Amino acid sequence: MPPRRGLYVVRSRIISEAILPPATFHQWYEEIHIPDVLNMTIINSSFRYAISDDDKNKSPIPYLAIYPLADLAWFYQPGCPFFKVPLHSDLLPNESKFIFDVAAFDMSFYERLVSVGEDTGGPAKALVLVFYDEDVAEGKEAEFLLRKSLNNESLKPLRSTLFRLDTAPNPNREDSNAPGVENKPKLLAIVSAIQ
Repeated sequence: MPPRRGLYVVRSRIISEAILPPATFHQWYEEIHIPDVLNMTIINSSFRYAISDDDKNKSPIPYLAIYPLADLAWFYQPGCPFFKVPLHSDLLPNESKFIFDVAAFDMSFYERLVSVGEDTGGPAKALVLVFYDEDVAEGKEAEFLLRKSLNNESLKPLRSTLFRLDTAPNPNREDSNAPGVENKPKLLAIVSAIQ
């Protein structure tokens, strides 16, 4: 079976900034969590994003981490080491030192469907991530991506990739895509562009 390329997407928010200041949350993520993930797993890169200051009041989940995966099947193997990455840290200000007590996380797997456009090899000036709550018919993914993601007057898209939410149960997580999966965006498009 060919590898199922995809993304592990983690949206997060701080429960109370009075308890966990954003600077401490980012320090935990950048200096502790991501190095643990990169050292303990086959994941070799991670990307973090935050909603722009102009949009912070529009989104209840302002932070996003993306882990590219060569094969989604790795996450579904029994005993996958990703689920053994420590989630306790002395850096955290709460008594339990457990990140899930001070921050909320929404974790999803997305499988790569199609890419369209040119890969110029150079850096894009803008990277746009768009979540869609609609689905797309099989075989119509490129058409959907061209119509939705590449039709933006303010950007000149170079390359776009479309991913679909993977709803398969994961034996490594008790809450794996449990109640609430129906509320997760069905599609994710990543568009690299120049302005």
